Amino acid sequence: MDAMELLKEFKFESHTNHGGGVQGKLFFPNGYGVSIIRTPHSYGGSDLKWELAILVGDKNSYDISYNSGLADDVVGWLDEKEILGYIAKIKELP
Repeated sequence: MDAMELLKEFKFESHTNHGGGVQGKLFFPNGYGVSIIRTPHSYGGSDLKWELAILVGDKNSYDISYNSGLADDVVGWLDEKEILGYIAKIKELP
């Protein structure tokens, strides 16, 4: 799947924090998910890059995961191909 096809899977909504922008989330059967945002104040948003957070839980109840082994905080300044790389690794988490 290429980056543009993947972005179509995200259900983007307005991001009400940080001066507007968009946020999309996906969840996987292993109990992890991913949130990507682009706002004027997100890490890289002013450069049209994405900020990614690894989530733990499901669409009804989730938190940011700080101990997935992939990132210990949100990750910024990502392009679509970098997002794909993270998603491939998140889907493989136990």
